[in-house]
Amino acid sequence: SNVISGQTGASITVNPSTTTTYWVRVKDNTTPCTAYTAGISTTVVVTTPPGNPASFGNNTWNVYGYNNADLSLVSAVYAGYYTNSAINFDTKTGTNSWSDSTSPSSASGWSGCPVQTDYFTIVAKRKGFPCGNYSFIMNRWDDAIDVYVNGTLVWSSSAWSGSIDVNTTIGSFTLNSTSEIEIRMRENSGVSSLKFTLTDTNISSTAPTAISGNTSICGGSSTILTASGGTTGTTGVFEWGTGSVVGSNIIAGQTAASITVNPSATTTYWVRRYDSLCGVYTTGVTTTVTTTTPTVAGTLSTSATTICKNTQPSAITLSGNTGSVLKWQYASDSGFTTGVTDIASTSTTLTSAQMGTISATRYYRAVVQNGICSAVNTTPIEINVPAAVTYNGTSWSATPNSTTPVIINGNLTLSSNLNVCSCQVSSGATVRVNSGSSLVIQNDLTVDASSLLIFEDTASLVQISDTAVNSGNIIYKRKTTPLKQYDYTYWSAPVANQALSVLGSPSLFYSFSPTINNWAYQAASTVMQQANGYISRAPNNLNYTTPQIVEVTFNGTPNNGVITAPIIKGSGTYDLIGNPYP
Repeated sequence: SNVISGQTGASITVNPSTTTTYWVRVKDNTTPCTAYTAGISTTVVVTTPPGNPASFGNNTWNVYGYNNADLSLVSAVYAGYYTNSAINFDTKTGTNSWSDSTSPSSASGWSGCPVQTDYFTIVAKRKGFPCGNYSFIMNRWDDAIDVYVNGTLVWSSSAWSGSIDVNTTIGSFTLNSTSEIEIRMRENSGVSSLKFTLTDTNISSTAPTAISGNTSICGGSSTILTASGGTTGTTGVFEWGTGSVVGSNIIAGQTAASITVNPSATTTYWVRRYDSLCGVYTTGVTTTVTTTTPTVAGTLSTSATTICKNTQPSAITLSGNTGSVLKWQYASDSGFTTGVTDIASTSTTLTSAQMGTISATRYYRAVVQNGICSAVNTTPIEINVPAAVTYNGTSWSATPNSTTPVIINGNLTLSSNLNVCSCQVSSGATVRVNSGSSLVIQNDLTVDASSLLIFEDTASLVQISDTAVNSGNIIYKRKTTPLKQYDYTYWSAPVANQALSVLGSPSLFYSFSPTINNWAYQAASTVMQQANGYISRAPNNLNYTTPQIVEVTFNGTPNNGVITAPIIKGSGTYDLIGNPYP
């Protein structure tokens, strides 16, 4: 069976790919009969070479050898292989090299059957390269060659390169861990070698080492962060993100060395480099931008925004602020362009004492700052000091009240209470306060020498400020109850420098002495002391047939302020003091 056609000689050359049994016999071709002798047989055992020539070496070159010179490998007979882990190799030098006058099976690491020294084929296959952009140079080959990258024929030559290196660049290729290169070289006769060089022209990025920039900002403002250190590779860009874990929360589109950020809260930023060619990242560095809540000026308030001239404003309180008070300021106008004056207080309350007495309208504000954020001013609060209201003898220029000074330039009779800031009686005017009415003055009273201010019996002068200063005299009338002979009346002086004689003369006058626990006689010329009590007997010249009322007229500068009167304990338990105020 399976006659091998044409083989009629005593010898035959066979090259079975697997173990095969061959037979032979003699055939007589005598006409007209054909006869065959008995045959004999023998078995040629074929040992299968190790390795799988279809496989690419994993990050190493698998160099396969074939008998027969055929780049298509159709007629080539696989014989075995060796490996070379270098990216570039030269069959004449280095690991598993072999002489150009021999064949691949001469390599020290060869595994398989012998390869003949002429008419053979070698195939080098590798899968996996350090990622990069490689310049591919064929330095030397003999004879014909084909080069495949990822299954595509990228270059071939049907003629040998010669005995020297010609260094032919066959292209530039991006290679990575999955890239495959296959080189097939056919040797016809003579010497044979293969040399090629793969050079990665891509420069990889290295990690940045620091981030610079202002890392303490006011919330809502921005800062520029800049990465430094390391190098940017051929296809490298920066990548920015937030968080303490590098690679999380990537900020899209930020590929430069600097980034402008405006976090609303304290935020950690990271940066690293990214090489797009190979999709790899360097390690990163971080920095934290600390934000401070923006300054909020707050709101000013006070119990009274309109006050009397030459008085102290009520305390001004700041509320709703974010930040601390740096100082307070006042000015003559709401725009703070005139008379701007600092008040060295960092409290949220500006006290009356710190403001002092003011004689004209002022505007107050607080200057507030939170941490590193900008200082801001509160909206000013106006403390209004009204202008004086005048009376011309016929009418008022405006309605007077407790915050308006009044200037009375004409005669005026008050039959009801009048409450004013201060009062000046001038231009020879006479002002009469009728019985049962009060002139209430917050501050000072001034009565010009040519003018009169008269308080009828039971009329009163009430002054609110203990520090008010009075100038000029008032006429202050008081009537006794009906008196009989030898009746006494208690008195105390409401004005300054009044002698006892003003109480009625001729008469007798006494003060009380706690030391002796009895009355002490006082002469008519004795000046009445503030807050001391006195008694006077009904004048001797009165008609005592019927009880009579005595009217006393005090004339002087009215008393005001805190007046102290010592209480003395003597042999008894009595003392006599009096009301010193009109």
